[in-house]
Amino acid sequence: MGFVAVFDVPLCEDSIHEIVEIWLESCESVEQVLPNQIATTRLEKSCDIMWGKHMQFRLMNGDQFAWAYLTANSRSIETTGMPNGEQPSLCLTVLTGLPHLSRVIEDTNNALLDDLEQQGLL
Repeated sequence: MGFVAVFDVPLCEDSIHEIVEIWLESCESVEQVLPNQIATTRLEKSCDIMWGKHMQFRLMNGDQFAWAYLTANSRSIETTGMPNGEQPSLCLTVLTGLPHLSRVIEDTNNALLDDLEQQGLL
């Protein structure tokens, strides 16, 4: 289960800092996958981000977790995670309320995602 968030503007360094700060405030733990490794490091503040073209984060609240994938200068963030019964999925809630968010789309909506990709938004 996952979602794709589409933003009005490309994700720049400032907006990524702002997004990570929101995640740090709303999640119990935010980790970033270390570049070229199969390990994560815990972020305490947004200045701890390890910059690269493609970045991956693990966001955790209790026993819920979500993965967030983003590419610098793109206009989207993709998330995946596990369904959590009747509660909203963390992979959806970590996207709601982000700055410059245009829409959130279920990752199963292939027709719309293909259309947005053809428009260069994904």
